Amino acid sequence: MNQLSIIKITSKLRKMKRLSLLFGKLCLIALMALPVFTSCSDDEDDGKEPTIIHKYENGFYVINEGKMGSKGSICYYKNKQWFNNIYRTNNSGKTLGNTSTTATIYNNKMYVVSKESPYLTEINLEDFSHVAAIEGEELLGTNGQSNDFCIINDNTAILTSTNGAFKVNLNPLALGETIEGTGRTKDVYKSGNHVLIISDDKILSYNAIDLSFEKELTDAVTGFTQSKDGNIWAANMDKLIKIDPNTLTVSEIALPEGFSVNYNSMAYTPTCLCSSISENAIYFVKKDGWNSKEAYKYDIASGDLTKIVTAPDNYSFYGAGLSVDPKKGNVYATFTEDGWGDHYMNNQILVVNGKQETPIQTIDYSGEFWFPSKIIF
Repeated sequence: MNQLSIIKITSKLRKMKRLSLLFGKLCLIALMALPVFTSCSDDEDDGKEPTIIHKYENGFYVINEGKMGSKGSICYYKNKQWFNNIYRTNNSGKTLGNTSTTATIYNNKMYVVSKESPYLTEINLEDFSHVAAIEGEELLGTNGQSNDFCIINDNTAILTSTNGAFKVNLNPLALGETIEGTGRTKDVYKSGNHVLIISDDKILSYNAIDLSFEKELTDAVTGFTQSKDGNIWAANMDKLIKIDPNTLTVSEIALPEGFSVNYNSMAYTPTCLCSSISENAIYFVKKDGWNSKEAYKYDIASGDLTKIVTAPDNYSFYGAGLSVDPKKGNVYATFTEDGWGDHYMNNQILVVNGKQETPIQTIDYSGEFWFPSKIIF
């Protein structure tokens, strides 16, 4: 290679180096600008809420009445392990009220209803710490007991009781005024522009915006659940009640002879009615005196009834009796052993798929006087 060739190659290498340096500077400038645009995208474009980790996740809660005259409790089940009395464990010195009935999860909070003070307890699900409570003897009137709870919007909810339904302010938690026209109230449910309340065994409709009274719909002893087709369901013993959530049109469906939907005629327990997440069907416990043993699926299109749960030998449904996992669609059934006294320490939970009677799982829940009222997911 001659000297002239070497000079030309060297010149080209110098030009390439200068271009490389220039390109590197341009890339650096571009990279410095990128965080500005990325930040805007993260904050404004994806619209995702930050993930909040709950202390107890990927299992289920059981709201327990407790034995007569004792405080309610909450237990949690996950991966074949029970975590008992988790409210008391995480909140030293605090208790739920006597006879806890149900709970509602909303905006990373759990709201637990108990028949006696504290009537409503607010819990932060991040660490399961106590936030606030509605408490005070006679706060719900003479011998008043709370029954059910329903969120209306971010600021308002409804608490039902034996002395009427009450508006609840959520921020901060406080009891509001009595809702017009309500008496001995039980189940409450919101769908779209309407709120339905069972009061003195009649379904009353209220405007969801201002809670003004709309009209009386029909008789019912227990409710509510919303099926896959959007209709709302209640029951009046041997009749299913279907309600169009838009028009409030009511249809009554007579069950076959010998069938009646289970409910507690002596004291409030949450409804056994619940809905399939995969089929247009609802589930209910068949009433059989004080010892109900079977649960059925009602196919809304065909009207067919299919047995989905049979109680274990010498056991009967207790509390709501049925709950549906909103993610997997499995049906959870709660039972206590027949008899008196220590028999009530023996409890079983059966898990079925809602289509066949054979259990997927049997969970032992014995050892304490839990009196399980409702499973919450």
